Amino acid sequence: MTKMETYYTGEQLETLAARRAAYGNEQIVAFEQQWADLIARAEAARAADLAPTSEPVVAIARDWSGLVHAFTGGDPGIHQSLERVWQQEDEVQGFDAAAMRDLMTWLGPAMTQISEPE
Repeated sequence: MTKMETYYTGEQLETLAARRAAYGNEQIVAFEQQWADLIARAEAARAADLAPTSEPVVAIARDWSGLVHAFTGGDPGIHQSLERVWQQEDEVQGFDAAAMRDLMTWLGPAMTQISEPE
């Protein structure tokens, strides 16, 4: 069993594979760069001691939510599985999950101020 099969159902994995194929490799690479840029923006905002409810941080939260939505397709089950991965793993696709958990906790107040993408 792979790590992904621990968190996602077979149906969810099929859905994710279909989404990846529909996006294509070029868009997947673009998403990966968007994540790297977004994480850097969030870390810089936190280092600058911006309030998590400030407009620049809320803008980061909107972009964050948009990228999560691009991955999950708005599927609540896939979203829950994704959250479990990030809560239970030490490393996720080369990212330090513990550091990301801290960053996501810091973003929490900004996340409550946005609505989910449609």
